[in-house]
Amino acid sequence: MLRLTPMRSLGVALLFAATGCAQLFGIDETTGGSDPTRVSLTMQRWSVGASVSKNPQDMSKEMGTFLVDDGAGGFTKLAAEHSAADELSAALDTGTPPILFSLPDQTPFQRLWATPNRDRRGVFAAFEHANALAPMPNSEIMLSATLPSGYASNESFRIEAVGAWMAYGLTAANLPAPDLVNTAISAMIPFMSFAKMTSFPAAAITSQDVVVFERYVGNQLTGVYQAPPFDQTDGPDPITANVVGVPANKPLTAMIMPSTYSQRFSAVRPAVGALSQSWVVRAAPGWSIGSITGPLLYAGTPAATDTMIMTMFGNPFESLDWRSLLQYVAQENLTYMFMGTLALGLSAQLYVVAEPTGTLNFDMPAGLPINIRANQTPLSTDGMMVMLDPAKPVEVDAITDKPAATVYFVALYEVTMSADGMAAERHLLVDAVTTGEPKVKFPRDLFQTDHFYYFDFRTMQGGYLQAAMGDLQTLTLPYQVSRADSAVFQVVAQ
Repeated sequence: MLRLTPMRSLGVALLFAATGCAQLFGIDETTGGSDPTRVSLTMQRWSVGASVSKNPQDMSKEMGTFLVDDGAGGFTKLAAEHSAADELSAALDTGTPPILFSLPDQTPFQRLWATPNRDRRGVFAAFEHANALAPMPNSEIMLSATLPSGYASNESFRIEAVGAWMAYGLTAANLPAPDLVNTAISAMIPFMSFAKMTSFPAAAITSQDVVVFERYVGNQLTGVYQAPPFDQTDGPDPITANVVGVPANKPLTAMIMPSTYSQRFSAVRPAVGALSQSWVVRAAPGWSIGSITGPLLYAGTPAATDTMIMTMFGNPFESLDWRSLLQYVAQENLTYMFMGTLALGLSAQLYVVAEPTGTLNFDMPAGLPINIRANQTPLSTDGMMVMLDPAKPVEVDAITDKPAATVYFVALYEVTMSADGMAAERHLLVDAVTTGEPKVKFPRDLFQTDHFYYFDFRTMQGGYLQAAMGDLQTLTLPYQVSRADSAVFQVVAQ
């Protein structure tokens, strides 16, 4: 089980991969927050399709609350006003209160930004093209592909619509018999059988998108065809693909340290185990904001004894400005039996996102949270009970194994039993961001007595280098994240 946790204030989530969570990423500076008598939050929207466009984020339907220090260790809530189309603000002459606010996520949750600034700037990133429409019921792709060599049994094929973010992996029913020098593929593929590549709504293909047909051997892209732009109809749309080979002409060289990672994970509480490693390189339209969502170029799984990744890959999409982004992940897991019978996977991770240039050294400098605490109570044993003072905020902090960090993210999840009683479900409630030290205060009313929760605590080194100045827009590559889940705990009355 490899559960990547993109930073959700980075939706916050980061980040990346094809989770499709709205994310907080890099962007140009805005002019919000110019009134010295007000505290403010200004948001922009990055639409990540075949290219990236940016516009003010409409905040008119979003809610925000500034949490003003009441002088007694608690908060006084100050409602934010819609002072501009892309801005929430409040009249306050002094102080840098945190703000709790919403964004138009597919699955709603709140963000809590507690950086030491009066004016904060961020980005809501959405995987979409402009004026997206739902797929039409009779749409289908009439595929006719010619391969550069005979179809072999170790090959697989995929159609991706980048911008609509829809994809289909060809099945045996779509393909000729393998290993018989067949170079022609002919298939009628209902568009309703395409799957979403992100969490955003399914969309019909338009001429804004880039539709590609891809050939893979294992996890390596070996052939590609880019279809001319078209607007999808409510019927068959032909793609005549003359597939060309993709030369593996780009080196990937990275030093990894699995024994060091395992040693660091051994200090995490609750204890995790069974180190796994993986890496992936994708062609990323959203590379400038740190998102690796895009066509797979190559992926692999290092052996436990490997200390270096050395390979070659190809990227045929550079003319589209889809740069190659590499993500390497080291992870250890644990399983908690929620309610005694329902398995809930928790984990600790070290991961990095970088452009694969030169020789990379994955020394993972960000401090790994080895013990996460709520009001100084270590959350180190799953199933524990925690008393929370109903009159005070809940201070969440982490003991980390290294001091290095640019910014910290702390997500609060509630754990519940599914409606049919057959599974444990996790629900993201709030994702917080802070700087300076690994510590943030959550309003007490976010927690309900007798409910179950855990924290996902993340430290980032690199990435948002100006976060302490209120800039959660500008992202710098590479960035590295160390993260761990706390124990699952039940809130009890004090």
